[in-house]
Amino acid sequence: MVACSRKVGKYEHLPLAEIDTMTLKPGVKSILRKYIKAHPKYQTLLLEQKKLPFEDNFIDQPPYQFIIGPAVAQLFDSGEFGFQRSYPASYFVLDNRLILVQSEIDELIPKSKKLVDTYNQLAEPLDSFYETTPYPTVYPAKSYIIHAWVFKTSRTYATELLTTRADTFILPKRVYLNLPPIKTSAKARKAKAV
Repeated sequence: MVACSRKVGKYEHLPLAEIDTMTLKPGVKSILRKYIKAHPKYQTLLLEQKKLPFEDNFIDQPPYQFIIGPAVAQLFDSGEFGFQRSYPASYFVLDNRLILVQSEIDELIPKSKKLVDTYNQLAEPLDSFYETTPYPTVYPAKSYIIHAWVFKTSRTYATELLTTRADTFILPKRVYLNLPPIKTSAKARKAKAV
């Protein structure tokens, strides 16, 4: 779906592999541009492929689901509050936004201080999410999911935006149940009182 190219420009110093934006599908670029327009505050974004629940199964076949959201500080290696995966090892630039790409291939690359420092230097500060989050959170993963979009694509399927609220798509659904008061017999109330 994408190809790497020779690094040029202001990000050439990064210890990451650059992806040639020209090789991205037009539908993918369209969704990414819509996200950038809807969230102009974020300068660094994180794009990752996910195995998401779909009809009660986790699917690993086309079309694939992707999540685009802000690259949140402390998102990786922050225990139960973040992701326990490898740091992104590739990137591309679209509309003057740096988009870090995290994929399963990153698991082949050993964790290095350069990758960790690069991500932490480029990531959006966690405290910048308080004003736009419906409830204050110090959980980096929640800050990412609350502000992320989900789309699907593959070589043989058209690119489609699934939701602009990844939190409602990914996280478990809370079901509220209002039960009527339970009426017991006088005999049961007497037995309980004794």
